[in-house]
Amino acid sequence: ANIPDGIYEAVLADVRLFENSFGERIAVEFRIQGGDHDGAKVTRSTSTSLTPMSRLADMVRSLKGDVSDLETEAGVDLEALKGTHCKVLVAIGDFACKN
Repeated sequence: ANIPDGIYEAVLADVRLFENSFGERIAVEFRIQGGDHDGAKVTRSTSTSLTPMSRLADMVRSLKGDVSDLETEAGVDLEALKGTHCKVLVAIGDFACKN
């Protein structure tokens, strides 16, 4: 089902690695909580690069707060972020996560 553009309460439901023509990627799945689309899932994929300016780092900052340079270099346990509540912005087939 298509989710209309908007901001939704959500929870991080799943994180998984996959490969496509762009190489190794991370799929981050959020489950909408409440409203007309309760239980619907939206997925965002991103590169595995966790540099300070990467989309992955931006998503992690949104879920967990500031990410130190040390954490960026060492990596972040994405599995540990499952169950984190946030808001997702769904817009024209894309979305961002914000806490």
